[in-house]
Amino acid sequence: MAGHNFDYDPALLKYNSVIQSRHKYFRWTGRTARITFAYMFLFPAFIGVLAYRYEVCNTRAGYRNWY
Repeated sequence: MAGHNFDYDPALLKYNSVIQSRHKYFRWTGRTARITFAYMFLFPAFIGVLAYRYEVCNTRAGYRNWY
């Protein structure tokens, strides 16, 4: 059968090992705290405000025009 003597790219192997061990080198810094806060609180709040503003489900006051 074919494919047994396939050589992997060393750069891809190193990249894979970096990705798999990323949790070992994580540190809480000001930058990572801001990014985490933005993705956990600001982004969902922004989506909620947009949904409330444009009434995505149209259930709060019935059907309204978009204009």
